[in-house]
Amino acid sequence: MITPPEFTHPNLFPASFKLIADIKSPFDPDRDCLFYKYENILVTFVGGNWQDPDTNEVEYLSYQACFPLAVLPWVIRMLDYFDTPPNEGGLPAGKISNKEEIDGELLLFTRGVCVGGPDHGGYNLENLSRINYGRKPTSNSYQGFDFPDPWLYDGGLLEFWKALANKYENGLL
Repeated sequence: MITPPEFTHPNLFPASFKLIADIKSPFDPDRDCLFYKYENILVTFVGGNWQDPDTNEVEYLSYQACFPLAVLPWVIRMLDYFDTPPNEGGLPAGKISNKEEIDGELLLFTRGVCVGGPDHGGYNLENLSRINYGRKPTSNSYQGFDFPDPWLYDGGLLEFWKALANKYENGLL
């Protein structure tokens, strides 16, 4: 499995990465949300300035997660699967997640009640084959990306993700 190097600021991404897209959340416009390609890996990078309330020092904090590029159309299929009634072939009643191996990596897509904030639902994508950067190999802290409902359905994330999936499927990434 290819492991892209970690970087901590968008100005510091390695030359081996290709920036393929960025999007701003209308609910958190000061936060960076960037998408990179590293070989056949999609690297999501989320970061922004954080001010320490005690010292007023500002620090840039970031998070990086990796998925096979094939995750792009898979997420769209999962959203359709979750939105389709069980009697029409959708997610079975009582289930809140689906796990599948995509290009040799085990991915988990889950519906949650507090995704990206305490007052709204959403979806969480986790790569169960990749531990978060800086964690012990035995950790259960997996790399992931959140799809909060307000950003997904009202803030343009769904259309953005569909456009990336379309580029992937047409060999344009």
